[in-house]
Amino acid sequence: MIIALLFLLLLQSCFLSTYSQQVLCVVHQDGVPNVTKSYYNCSLFANNLSSALQDVSDDTVLMLLNDEEIIDSIIEFANISGLSLFGMNGTNIVCSQQIVKYGLKFINVTNIRISEVTIINCGALYHYESNVTHQGVFSYHSSSAVYFENCTNIRINHINVSNSHGTGLTLYDSNGNVSIAHSTFTNNTVSRVDQELSTGRLLGGGGIYYELSMCSPSWDVCDPSTNLYNSHALLYVHNCTFYNNSVTTGSNNVEFSKYIGA
Repeated sequence: MIIALLFLLLLQSCFLSTYSQQVLCVVHQDGVPNVTKSYYNCSLFANNLSSALQDVSDDTVLMLLNDEEIIDSIIEFANISGLSLFGMNGTNIVCSQQIVKYGLKFINVTNIRISEVTIINCGALYHYESNVTHQGVFSYHSSSAVYFENCTNIRINHINVSNSHGTGLTLYDSNGNVSIAHSTFTNNTVSRVDQELSTGRLLGGGGIYYELSMCSPSWDVCDPSTNLYNSHALLYVHNCTFYNNSVTTGSNNVEFSKYIGA
């Protein structure tokens, strides 16, 4: 217990020393003690993660002080440099849904840190068109609890992702140094109901899915022959646990065969 407390205090100190600009504390109004603002060096307060989005900018630390965050929308962070998401109490982020609908999404974000959170029952839908196979353009949907696209330098430590409607964590065209350590991915799959509700082929499932493509959906102009965006990327997965994850399968399409995340 003492070791765990010292670890949290040390991690908090590292976060506050590294990101000294804006600390956005997410805590319920009735749960804000008088010492909270000074103890966590809070610059701003928000009642929940959804309402905190409007105040997120470059170099923001999101300190989740609630034991549980219920989300009923897609939480999207886009075009930001320097973003930390940290659960001080091992916060549970729970998506209020019975089918694939909500999740966390990071688009074109640089220098991301996520730590000490558990993400439960999440999974949002994304659409892709791929023309990299001999069969021509292949259109499909994918679902993931946590989704990164065109992000650079991601550091994930001590998170749990479970019971997702799709993949636990998807890294799509995300480069630089990507590190995932001391984390657990459990029971992440695509259900039959999720597949039936999708308007196209639905891929997903597995603990982690990682892909560096020739052309990302977010790019207005793309020339695969000169694309250097994904050069020299590093993916590091250390001391992680994968249990009871499964992926969708298909017998006649190469796209299904490559979707084999852990």
